Amino acid sequence: MSKITQEKESAAAVLDTHTYQQVKRMLLVGLQAYGELLRLEDAAASLKRGEFEFPEELVPVSDGNPETVGNFADALILLDLCHPAND
Repeated sequence: MSKITQEKESAAAVLDTHTYQQVKRMLLVGLQAYGELLRLEDAAASLKRGEFEFPEELVPVSDGNPETVGNFADALILLDLCHPAND
């Protein structure tokens, strides 16, 4: 049994449509922001490799966790499973 299936079976709350839409939108905003962070990290690394002077304090910092995108996906899946329209 997958982690998501287990969480759905133990979920006690069902979200109303307004709350569902707000939470989903914020998860998508967070995922988009995380993608932008990764893009900026790559750009800063490219400048450094090209031996351009690049102030260290301008280098974006992330959590470095390779599971972050998967965690966003899990949250979106669980959100959809808890929405009343999916029952």
